[in-house]
Amino acid sequence: GVLMIASKASQTYTTGLAVFATAGGLVTDSDDKSGTGAKKVGIYVGTGVTTGSADGDLIPVDTSFAAKA
Repeated sequence: GVLMIASKASQTYTTGLAVFATAGGLVTDSDDKSGTGAKKVGIYVGTGVTTGSADGDLIPVDTSFAAKA
């Protein structure tokens, strides 16, 4: 289903972009996941957004695409 998940600051999300969870519990876009050990939690389903300069903006993520352990 779709969940509203808190994002790291200054992330750019476009419809269909893979979203990854970081060790700190926030999500990041696929461009910023390299080398972080982040795990895929789903697909961004909003209309496109760039998050603010502080962590915590909520974004809609379809978690039915999450990576299975």
